[in-house]
Amino acid sequence: LGGFGSIAAGSGGLVYVAGLNGLSIIDTATGESEVIPVGVGYATHVAVGDDGSIYFTGYQHDPETGSGDDYLSVLDADRNRTVPHVQLAHHHTHQITGLALGPDGRIYITSYGNGGQDAVLTILDSNGSVDSTISLSGEMPIGVAVDSDSTAYVIGSGRVVAVDSTGPIGTVRTDWALTASPVGIAIGPDGLLYVAVSNYSAQMNSISVLDPTDLVE
Repeated sequence: LGGFGSIAAGSGGLVYVAGLNGLSIIDTATGESEVIPVGVGYATHVAVGDDGSIYFTGYQHDPETGSGDDYLSVLDADRNRTVPHVQLAHHHTHQITGLALGPDGRIYITSYGNGGQDAVLTILDSNGSVDSTISLSGEMPIGVAVDSDSTAYVIGSGRVVAVDSTGPIGTVRTDWALTASPVGIAIGPDGLLYVAVSNYSAQMNSISVLDPTDLVE
């Protein structure tokens, strides 16, 4: 796969992987795969809608200037591009770190720059237009998941922050050590948060199951 940035599961046993070679789609039943190239650059994050639409972010490199930008693009289930490249940020100053879909079709993207001081949660409508931008100043977001009430849960800086349309509303109570860091997050059909946690000092990885309603200030 040439390395990957994120992975998502779709219907029919399909698995979607964002990576250096582009966007890989793997049929787990047959083992067959296809790669959707993304031009001069690579795909970084991927999410799949209930209708089979594919949402992905990527990095597009400009060989002439040596710089590049992060972007969002959307394909329908037939691999037709329904949303053209939406430029999100200049890669060298602001990096995309997470992508999730809301229950109403909106797109949630975490990013940060300037050592976390410019961290934001950007919410776009299904056409790729920015609906709102919520400051996460001081955080170092590395992932996001969205529940059925459109509350976003952002991981980073050793914690899980709940965010609604007004901004951060609290931190989800956790039981991991101070030396542990969340590295991935998903919401299960039971509404609970499943967080991959890496404890570098103990050289141990684990999954924490958290109650999203158990918030602390």
